[in-house]
Amino acid sequence: MDEQNKQSAAKNRNAFEQWQKNSFVRENIEYYDRKWGSSSDELDAGWNWAGFLIGPSWAVYRKLYLEAAIVFAILSALAFVFPTAMSLYGWIFALGGNAMYRRKLVRIVKNSEGLGREEQKALLRKKGGTNPIAAAIVTIAFLVLIFVSL
Repeated sequence: MDEQNKQSAAKNRNAFEQWQKNSFVRENIEYYDRKWGSSSDELDAGWNWAGFLIGPSWAVYRKLYLEAAIVFAILSALAFVFPTAMSLYGWIFALGGNAMYRRKLVRIVKNSEGLGREEQKALLRKKGGTNPIAAAIVTIAFLVLIFVSL
């Protein structure tokens, strides 16, 4: 396979259409249009201030439950050796949050290729969007953990 075909295959593997992004993101679409642009590079998604300032709460707000849990588990384990490891939470979601969110969209689009357009829209709406209640719970839990650890 020549270089142009490899680049085209990579672009198609990481591609989604505007209606798919709109169905998935729903809130603040303009922000993700700017951050993701027309790039097919999943890692080229830019800085996320909300991810930096409220990392775990932003992640669960955007339904990145697995990603938030994995980062929390890794940083918790590291905190036994490096007590300040939890301070990396914001940096991880600031630098990688938009890419994680995009990767989730691409994964759902790829896994739902056999569905009709309306079924795919419904799935994207269910798996995407936001969850403010989960974000509030995580925020309260983190505040309680901070208070208890004082």
